[in-house]
Amino acid sequence: MSARKSLAVLVSLFLVGTAAIAAPVSSNVSACVNATTGAVRIVASTSLCVAGETGMSWALVGPAGATGPQGPQGATGPQGPVGSTGATGATGATGPAGPAGPKGDTGATGATGPAGPIGATGATGATGSAGPVGPAGATGATGATGATGPAGPTGPTGAQGPAGKAATIPANLTTLSNQLSTNGGVGFFTGSPFQYDTNLCQIGDVVLSVNGYGKGALPADGRLLSISQYQATFAVMGTIFGGDGINNFALPDLRAFAPQYLEYSICVEGIFPSRY
Repeated sequence: MSARKSLAVLVSLFLVGTAAIAAPVSSNVSACVNATTGAVRIVASTSLCVAGETGMSWALVGPAGATGPQGPQGATGPQGPVGSTGATGATGATGPAGPAGPKGDTGATGATGPAGPIGATGATGATGSAGPVGPAGATGATGATGATGPAGPTGPTGAQGPAGKAATIPANLTTLSNQLSTNGGVGFFTGSPFQYDTNLCQIGDVVLSVNGYGKGALPADGRLLSISQYQATFAVMGTIFGGDGINNFALPDLRAFAPQYLEYSICVEGIFPSRY
């Protein structure tokens, strides 16, 4: 192939290649054409051509061709990795309230809760204002004054009775009163409560001891116990000493009758009393 024919082919190919460019193209093209084989090398300058090559340069200026038809859609590529979460957008305005839903079925009645503590006494309400005074009734007619009767004779003075005896308290009761506890019926050993042996403890029996018990037997001080925790004791005593009989019951309060340095305790764990 001659060098001129090769150059013509090159120019034609270049023009076809540039037709798809969106904007007008303006460039200087240099090439070296082998005089023997017709091979063409695009170079930056004809000064780069070697022996046996002919240098050629030309300028191309052409308008942008029309956009070609859109090619068919390619196959869907693999899904790319999930992108990082974007910043939270601003909260939108609150929408209008929806219509009220239908009334649900009544739920089952819950278990009765434990009785709460007695609340403080409320303040005394203000005294109401006094009502209006009714009209005065008419004055009745004055009755006639009766005649004055004669004065009766003065009776004789009676004899003076014997002087009464001063009331006295029997000495044994005074002695017993002086020996009752002065510290609320608390046993002598109160630093750490003792445990009463439940093998000796008949539920409901009262123990008088210098020891203060806190397990097996409890102080007889009127305290409330849970029915669920002391079912056997409740079965013996019930609510004869107090309590609501639903959640709790009370122990007897014997503190005022305890001798000095002794304590009344009552068995709440141990042997359930049997009947004969």
